[in-house]
Amino acid sequence: PPLSIPGFLVMLSDAALTVAYLRRLGFGESEAADVVNGQGFKAAGSVPVTLLSDLVRRHLLRVPFTNLEQHPGRGRASSATPLEERLERLSEVRRIVERIAVGAHGGFCFDLNIAFAWLLRQLGATVRL
Repeated sequence: PPLSIPGFLVMLSDAALTVAYLRRLGFGESEAADVVNGQGFKAAGSVPVTLLSDLVRRHLLRVPFTNLEQHPGRGRASSATPLEERLERLSEVRRIVERIAVGAHGGFCFDLNIAFAWLLRQLGATVRL
């Protein structure tokens, strides 16, 4: 499904969403494009520690941990258990990434870990959660 931003309807390719995510992390437009076009981790043949450290630092500084949706009356309308809700999120990876990359949102640990793993995979890293 297309990304819904108030007043806009956007369908981003994986590459464009990756650039948007990197921009959210504070990379300049050309810097983000260079990372994606150079394919990040693929280009180095091994994990470039400086790139990984920079991504982690930027993510910690710019994508907030929030847990308000965990509390009753704050977006938690389903009767599913917390574990069921977390498992359901695994099928919504793209929506989570779009919300974090394009919106001004953060998430709780499960969202942040899924989104960051997606970003690392897009850049060619092997990631396990």
